[in-house]
Amino acid sequence: MLKPLLLIIGSAALLMGCQSAPQQVQAINNPGGDVNLMFHRESNFVGSLKDANVSVDSIEVCSIPNGAECKTTVSAGKRTIKVDATFTIGHFSKEYTLESGKTYRFIISARNAQLVAVAAGAGIGSLAGGDLGAIAGATVGEVADYQLNKNGTSVDNGAFTMEPFHN
Repeated sequence: MLKPLLLIIGSAALLMGCQSAPQQVQAINNPGGDVNLMFHRESNFVGSLKDANVSVDSIEVCSIPNGAECKTTVSAGKRTIKVDATFTIGHFSKEYTLESGKTYRFIISARNAQLVAVAAGAGIGSLAGGDLGAIAGATVGEVADYQLNKNGTSVDNGAFTMEPFHN
């Protein structure tokens, strides 16, 4: 009776020891200002091989790996924040009005709708034309998702999406 209990307690302690605080990555560019921006990239398997590239007003500020965080500062006013991934079609982009002296937190996560479109296109393409058909089908799925999920004020059609984190 004691051995199974010790095994369970030991396993739980080992697993809890594996959990750690998110990795803090250095900002690529820090435009400076009195508004703090904090970006947290969720840790998950989907999209884990791609860094989330974050830009503010077309200036790349962070490249965030899976499960990591990045902080930067900008000046107050209307700012467009964009999140994308290298070698993918589409992105997340939205304009925010940032107030002086405030801190804004954002959660970045994999956008499953795009991944489903790519997988569906690849599956259909592979049935029609093997490996090359799968590549072509995946591209068609990604482009279709890109066109369907954009409008004049914001875009949410890339590998990642982002939303404000409210405490």
